[in-house]
Amino acid sequence: MINEKMVIVSFRELVMNRKSIRKFKNDPISREIIEDAVTIAQKAPTSCSGQQYSFIWVKDSDKKKRLAEICSKLILKAPELMVPCVDVRRLERFVDMAGAKLKEGPLTALIIGYTDAVLAAAYFMLALDSHGIGSCCLGSFQSKAKQVADILELPPGVLPIFGIVFGYPDESPPTRPRIPVNLVLHENTYQEPTEQEIREGIEFMNDRLKEEGYYVKYAGRDPSYGWNDHLVNKWGGEWLRDVEKEFIESFKELGFFPKNSR
Repeated sequence: MINEKMVIVSFRELVMNRKSIRKFKNDPISREIIEDAVTIAQKAPTSCSGQQYSFIWVKDSDKKKRLAEICSKLILKAPELMVPCVDVRRLERFVDMAGAKLKEGPLTALIIGYTDAVLAAAYFMLALDSHGIGSCCLGSFQSKAKQVADILELPPGVLPIFGIVFGYPDESPPTRPRIPVNLVLHENTYQEPTEQEIREGIEFMNDRLKEEGYYVKYAGRDPSYGWNDHLVNKWGGEWLRDVEKEFIESFKELGFFPKNSR
């Protein structure tokens, strides 16, 4: 049984108040809490009960240092690091024990396994929030998947999808904005947003993020830098092509993408 005091909140309150935390206290987190969060993560929906995910709790300081060098320095500033993974290896062993051979191809494993693992990881982070523990996703693990797998000594069939740093928060940032719901919710078919709706979406995100000084605080940007600039740099920049190449090469090396694909 978990001894730490928990604040019971409604699901809506928990989700609506969630935000990424990048500054942490050094207070230790009990193994009971971490195991509880993983147990809750296991309640996430999973395709055909395959449960194609595992969580690698990285405690070794040398591994953390090596991961920080290739993924994010934030790893060294957080008390804990968890790496959710697609896990086809365990499913294959289950199927074999049941008397058959796994017929799942690499692309199917990638799509279904990713879906399973991401859902479980989301539950894991919400479970941490319920204990008053903040977290932040590190997407750089995806493009460096092969290097991460080598550092963590992962066997074939196990693919790291991202990193999660977590700990008790040492900051209290506002919740981060999301585009208006009318741009996300569609009825019966996809409804193309008008130019005005797109413009208003950008203005809304710009105003909220500049109000916090988000890009100044976390990226050292000029105060005039806004979400529109971020869109241009991240999603309209050349870096995305390089990231895509890294994705594909890592996935091929780890057996989750056909070798002859481009």
